Amino acid sequence: SIIPIYLLAKLARRDPTPAMVMGYSLFIHLMTTLVLGMLTYQATRQMKLRPGVSALFAIAPMALYLWLPSPFYEHQMGYFSDQAVMLPFAACLLVELLLWNTSGKTQRRWLQGLQAAIQFWGVFSDWLFVFVAACLWAVRALRGDFGHRPLPWLARAFRYWAPATLALTIYAAQLWHLGAFEDIASRFRLRAG
Repeated sequence: SIIPIYLLAKLARRDPTPAMVMGYSLFIHLMTTLVLGMLTYQATRQMKLRPGVSALFAIAPMALYLWLPSPFYEHQMGYFSDQAVMLPFAACLLVELLLWNTSGKTQRRWLQGLQAAIQFWGVFSDWLFVFVAACLWAVRALRGDFGHRPLPWLARAFRYWAPATLALTIYAAQLWHLGAFEDIASRFRLRAG
C-alpha cells in the first residue's frame, strides 16, 4: 500500500509528505467511487434496465461511498492498506462482471490480463485480497469457466492464481530479506490465541 506513494515521491523527486499521502488516498477514494458507479451501472444494464434507470441506480453507491463519514474520513486522514485495497476490490468485481458478459476471444483475453494485473495489485496491497480472489475463483469453478477436463482445468486454475502467487512470493522474499518471518509468526500467535 506504500509503493504508489514511494513511486509518487520518486517522480516528484522529494520525500513523501502527509499532503502527498492524503492526496493519493483521496484520488483512490474518487476512483473507487467511479468504479462502484460503473459496476452498478453495468450490473443493472445486465438486468435489462434502461440506461437512465441504470444511471440513477449507479448514483447510490457513488454517493454513499463518497459522502459517508467513515470512508470520507479514512481516505482523508487514515490511509492504510484498508483504503488502498478498495479500488482493486471494486475494479476486480467490475472486470469479473464484464468477463461474464463478453464473448469475444480478444476482449476476454484483454479482460483476463487486466484482472490478473488487478489481482496482483490487490494481493500486493493487502494479503486479505487473497480471499476476494478465492471467492472469484470458486465462482468461476462453479460456473465451469475452467472447463471440465482435468489438465486444462489445472492449467487455467494455475494461470488464475499466478498473479496472487507472484505477489505473495515477492512479499515473502521481502520478509526473508529483512529477517522478519519470526516477527510475523509471533504476531500471528499473539492474535490467534
